[in-house]
Amino acid sequence: MLIRFFTLFVFVLLNVFRLEAQCPSAINSFPFTEDFEATDGGWVSGGTGNDWAWGTPSKPVITAAAGGTKCWVIGGLNGSSYTDGEASWIQSPCFDFTNLQYPYIEVSVFWEMEQRFDGSNLQYSLDNGNSWTTVGSFSDAVNCLNENWYNYSPVQYLSPLTNQRDGWSGNIQTSAGSCRGGNGSNGWVTAKHTMPYLAGEPEVIFRFTFGAGTICNAYDGFAMDNFSIQEAPPNDASFSYNCVNKNTVDFSNTSALCPTQFSWDFGDPASAAANTDANENPTHIFSAPGTYTVTLTVSGPDNAPATTTQDISVTDVTVMMIKPADCLNNNGGSLQATAAYSNGTLNYTWSTSPVQSGTMAT
Repeated sequence: MLIRFFTLFVFVLLNVFRLEAQCPSAINSFPFTEDFEATDGGWVSGGTGNDWAWGTPSKPVITAAAGGTKCWVIGGLNGSSYTDGEASWIQSPCFDFTNLQYPYIEVSVFWEMEQRFDGSNLQYSLDNGNSWTTVGSFSDAVNCLNENWYNYSPVQYLSPLTNQRDGWSGNIQTSAGSCRGGNGSNGWVTAKHTMPYLAGEPEVIFRFTFGAGTICNAYDGFAMDNFSIQEAPPNDASFSYNCVNKNTVDFSNTSALCPTQFSWDFGDPASAAANTDANENPTHIFSAPGTYTVTLTVSGPDNAPATTTQDISVTDVTVMMIKPADCLNNNGGSLQATAAYSNGTLNYTWSTSPVQSGTMAT
């Protein structure tokens, strides 16, 4: 009895230690990129029917790695099929996102499996692999920070691995009998996605899943390479403007990347509620001539915001007749323009024939 108790006690202690030690030395330096050339990157595979392999692929469709010579691939390095009824995964080392504000992933993927039924997706765990959540979804908006993400939902045989069965699925073959073709990647593509829900998390593990049925498995499968984690590229705010008439200005957002939210402040509090605007390309009527500091702040999607300012001078010009034109020949007259406000040198252009410049036209 004592021996049994002691054995059980040691077993429990060992298992507690094992659970707590799954993230003993998390990766915390970013940007982080693993190209899988020197080693397998510390990734491990498992699951039902596991046939993940690391090395140089030489398959009918997946003929090479995305970069260099090595990657991770389903169905062995040179096979042309994967395991019947497979429900496997390949799991990353642990990451510490404590100092990441806008976590973002880029990874090279190649999919060539039966459409609809077989597929792969990416998941994360915050509890040492006890539970998993799918990164992103099939319905996510496509933008410069979310590209080549899942192309099918639901993938039927991801069901043993997740309830959210959005994933990569399809192949470049034509349908044959009950085996569904189409929708393959037709080469390596760079999949990108933001992960704002992982900001500040100290223990993050990723895994790529793969699920397959028991028929129609004569395809190359799924491959992964060039796994990268970093801060999402920040926005870069900028704008241009065009004067419409004396107090009206059209503004155009020219910010880099793909911001989704816009906050304008025209520096014109006398215009009351019209002093701010949330449209991408607004028009503002300034309350009076003067110099205004216009501010644009752009944000989204799930990356750092950016702000820029420009000083804009609004000038009101009055035109006065100095001498009327001759009634008989309609010439000999003159007009003079007077600016109510000037912050620097003004250029005058008159719509006469020929065109005249200066404060006076004759």
